[in-house]
Amino acid sequence: MCCAQRFACIGDYGFEGQPLRDVSNMIKSWNPEFIITTGDNNYESGEAATIDRNIGQYFHDYIFPYAGAYGTASPKAENRFFPSIGNHDVYTENGKPYRDFFTLPGNERYYEFTRGNLHFFVLNSDPSEPDGTSSTSVQGQWLKQKMAESKKP
Repeated sequence: MCCAQRFACIGDYGFEGQPLRDVSNMIKSWNPEFIITTGDNNYESGEAATIDRNIGQYFHDYIFPYAGAYGTASPKAENRFFPSIGNHDVYTENGKPYRDFFTLPGNERYYEFTRGNLHFFVLNSDPSEPDGTSSTSVQGQWLKQKMAESKKP
């Protein structure tokens, strides 16, 4: 198989504590090239005061740039952490702490990235998404266009 990629996917994980420490240690033992999330990264309500404790503490070595209190950023000087925004992430200031904490492509609510031979599309399915969530919305049209342009699986 050409260009195999090893990555982890987690979701509804953003509670500081031993269970998340155990999950992050398990993920790191797999040595994934990157991590993607399915949302709800920062419980309870996506506050700036909790985001580093709930995410950076466990995954700072995948986040770039990282300026939190728990260690250094990804040693590869590239972001290797690709979150999807969840409803708990938008409860505070419509997701401003999330957008401030991460440096992601595009508008950071939905975006694309490639790794190796794979093309990923990260979407925002929350009803509060300003660009909509239907196939005819701005986000839906963006996805159709980007998928049509993609030359990767």
